[in-house]
Amino acid sequence: MKVRLALYLDNKLTGKSNIVNELSSELEKHFQPNKYGDSLDELYFGIVSMSEGFKAFFKPRKPKFTKSKKMFEYDVDFDFDRFKDTTETNLKGFILEGILESLQVISEKVKDFDINAFENDLKQLV
Repeated sequence: MKVRLALYLDNKLTGKSNIVNELSSELEKHFQPNKYGDSLDELYFGIVSMSEGFKAFFKPRKPKFTKSKKMFEYDVDFDFDRFKDTTETNLKGFILEGILESLQVISEKVKDFDINAFENDLKQLV
């Protein structure tokens, strides 16, 4: 399964984008050999963190399941101050915890997705 992160970060957080890109590469390698059902081959998490001044211009998108491409994408909105204040050492865990808390949205849209197996595999990276 292809799992990637897309970054939608406030310009005050650009210094943390390298860590998020590293995590995206780790996720891709970790999940590449795995399959969690026949309906889904690609999963994209939008990592969103905007300051109050920019929240009005960038709202997290609704979850989207494209059956023909077997692709699911949705945004996970992180509190700007918590994201900014999280140390580089702890940022990957912070993002993974946010993703773990949001996973239910996938099983609501994709009925044959093995959410428990995916969650267990994701927890291995936390």
